Amino acid sequence: MKVNDGLIGLVLLLLSLVIVWHVQDFPNIPGQTYGASLFPMFTAIGLGVCSVLLIISGVRSGHGLIHGQSFTSRKSLGAVAITMAVLLGYALLVDYLGFYITAATALVVLMATYGVRLKLALPIGIVVTVVIHWAFYKLLGVPLPWGLLVNYAW
Repeated sequence: MKVNDGLIGLVLLLLSLVIVWHVQDFPNIPGQTYGASLFPMFTAIGLGVCSVLLIISGVRSGHGLIHGQSFTSRKSLGAVAITMAVLLGYALLVDYLGFYITAATALVVLMATYGVRLKLALPIGIVVTVVIHWAFYKLLGVPLPWGLLVNYAW
């Protein structure tokens, strides 16, 4: 079973609009030109743009609201189970293993689960992990756990 991209896009567009409306009241940070709303606002705008693209894709597809392969197939259920296990594993292991190891592993496993070749998933997982760490740790000042790599923290 596949839900039409237009319907998913509509739900995500509504979510992005609610986020934009909600973050308007976030306070400014003293001494900085931007406030606590900057990152959620950019994220919501990006989500809104992607949502509009999903809506366009869904309308152009001509499919009904629900179509395609049954959700109860082994492949679909296996992918959902692996995704849930990866999310749970991340939550349980990130403090011990650290962000780099846990996030990179999670990304590679998820990409492999959804059909990305390992020789492509591995470098993408590593690069994306480094970029996310840099954005949160250096730009936003959010402390991410170093775990086993604490001796190499920068």
